[in-house]
Amino acid sequence: MYFSGEPAQIAEIKRLASGAVTPLYRRATNEGIQLFLAGSAGLLQTTEDVRFEPCPGLTAAGRGVVSTENIAFTRWLTHLQNGVLLDEQNCLMLHELWLQSGTG
Repeated sequence: MYFSGEPAQIAEIKRLASGAVTPLYRRATNEGIQLFLAGSAGLLQTTEDVRFEPCPGLTAAGRGVVSTENIAFTRWLTHLQNGVLLDEQNCLMLHELWLQSGTG
């Protein structure tokens, strides 16, 4: 392949193409899967009475204790329900929620 552009941009494209760097949206998706599984298993619970209609099992464990982990899960679930756009800013925010959830 041939790329034209600024050297720094070409280097970044080559890193992406070689798999040396993971795009933020992919990381957010992978971390979201982990949060989804933790919620479905009841390891993380919402801190409010919330039901996730597309997959009721995600919130079937009911309301959990108020903890950093469960608050992060509740915030992540809210973003999931709202169909958050996986742009750079949101991906970084979702990553912070994943870190706070303790699933990583």
